[in-house]
Amino acid sequence: EPYYISALFQRGFFQQYRQEGNSNSLNIEVKEMPGKKPKNFNGLVGEFELTNSISKTNIKVNEAIDIKLNISGSGNLNLFDDPILDLPNDFDQFDPEIKRNLKTSSNGTSGNISFNFVVVPTFYGDFEIPPYSFSYFDLNEKKYKTLTTGAFKIHVDKPDGEAGEIIKQKKDIAIEETDIRFIHKNNQLTFENSDLKANSIL
Repeated sequence: EPYYISALFQRGFFQQYRQEGNSNSLNIEVKEMPGKKPKNFNGLVGEFELTNSISKTNIKVNEAIDIKLNISGSGNLNLFDDPILDLPNDFDQFDPEIKRNLKTSSNGTSGNISFNFVVVPTFYGDFEIPPYSFSYFDLNEKKYKTLTTGAFKIHVDKPDGEAGEIIKQKKDIAIEETDIRFIHKNNQLTFENSDLKANSIL
């Protein structure tokens, strides 16, 4: 819609007058996204790059690992969804440290967003964290592109002093439908049939 303004002008102490005006209206044509959208596409449009690093790949149980992801480029980077790592069951994860360095101009938003994930293995063995990936639409090439990190392979050494000890992994623990099971000491019913009063408010 046009922008409307009503302004009061003053020339000298006794001369005041008001002037009103309207801007021109703007018509915006929004084009539909072409082709079939990838599953991991969430509306990101522009030009982007993805880099990653891992602090160590050979560690011991309960030792922390830093996994860093950095997304940089220009476009609607402010709409980027926080990444989620698909960790093995025997890994604990803390909330990532997020640093945003973004600038907005007439050309859009540019800069970078970095994520630092701290993960801790709770069992020994060889593990693999699947690749993280996201898709975006490249405005210059007019097509979807997918950026991926590749898989993280991690070897966790057995802790000292646990030879012969049997440790159950998280993935082997079956989750029941309910987490609380009541113990019944006898077969006595909670109430007897005689406790039911027919035709009674009670």
